Order: sequence, then C-alpha cells, then structure tokens
Amino acid sequence: MGNAFQKAAAKAKSEDANGATKTKKVKNITEVTDPEIATAIKEFVDADKREKLAKSDKEMAKGQVLPYCTDEWIEKFAGDGKQPETMKFRAEEATVSFIVSDKGEAYKLSDEQKETLTQLLGEDKVEGLVREVMDFKFNSSILEKEGVMDAVGEALDGLVKQGKMSQADCDALIEAVPKTTVRKGIPEDLAKLCDNDPVLMAQVSEALGSHMVTYVRVS
Repeated sequence: MGNAFQKAAAKAKSEDANGATKTKKVKNITEVTDPEIATAIKEFVDADKREKLAKSDKEMAKGQVLPYCTDEWIEKFAGDGKQPETMKFRAEEATVSFIVSDKGEAYKLSDEQKETLTQLLGEDKVEGLVREVMDFKFNSSILEKEGVMDAVGEALDGLVKQGKMSQADCDALIEAVPKTTVRKGIPEDLAKLCDNDPVLMAQVSEALGSHMVTYVRVS
C-alpha cells in the first residue's frame, strides 16, 4: 500500500501522466439517434443555461440584499449593545437569513489591514485583537533525505531511536512561520470595540475582510 508520502507521490505522477494525455485533443462525438435520450440531452443543456442565468440573477440581487441586511444588523447591534441572534428578513413569501461567520485566526492579517484597524480603533484596542501565531510546515530538504520520508509515514516519534534520522535533523524537520492574525470572538465584541458607533462598526467590519464573513441565505 505504501505510506502517505508514497501514495501522494503516486497520485501526483498519475495525474501528471493523465494531464499529458489530455493535451492531445481528439474529437469524439457520437450522434444520438434515440429520441428519448436526445430530448433528455436537450433538456439538460437548457436547464444548465437556466441555472447559469439564475446564478447571475442571484448574484445581482445579492449585491443589493447583503449590504441592506448588513446595515440593519449593525444598527440593531449598535442599539442593543450585544450581537443579535440570526436575523431574518421577509418580503411577502420570500425570507432570507443574515449570517455572520467568525473567521478569526483562520487567515493572515495583512499589514494594511492592521494599519487600517489601528487608525479606526487605536493601538490599545488593536493590541487586544491581534495575535502572533506560528504556522508549521515540513522542511522538504530534510524529508527528501534517504529513508526519512518512509520513516515519517510510519512513526515520526521513533525516528531518532531507530537511527534513521539525527537529532539535529529531527529538530529541523518542522519549520515555523510566524503569522499575524486576529483572535476569535470579534463579531460578538464589535459594538463594544466601536463604542456602539454604527459607522465605525461598518468600517471595522470591512477592514476585517475575510476574518469576519457575512452572507445571506434563503430561509
């Protein structure tokens, strides 16, 4: 069967080989004579076109709905001083839910984002939001040494004892990359951070970008 590294390598080689084959474009069209299948193919293609058109219409409508729902959510948040429960908006028989997703710590906070947040909230508050963490990754040059990749696939903790890897190499196997991000819980604390100022809340929400995602879905 092989370990995880061998499987990944075999898969990559297979995909590479398939990719090389796909570069040779050969027309292989079969004319369908069965009326029932022919009708089904036409219906499938027509439905695909309607689906794409509907998706385009949905995105256009979303461009109006999401900003409206966001503004309403911020106004209620600022007024109440606490994060609202999931808000729903109804127009006759149609209802959508407004969702706020906390993505703190998931993504890197850019220098530009941090600078914008500092300008909006001040250094003291931003210090309470920002976290300095480490992303860890394997050092490929060590993994590629003879016997190391197989050994890691079997049991990383036993490498040194088995003599397949020196202590120095074991220590160097993992590389740590520093990452600046923001803590979890910012959406919940947004009103407090911004002193219940809806304008500032909107600006901070925008500055947070992918760390605080908002979206609407059909209820």
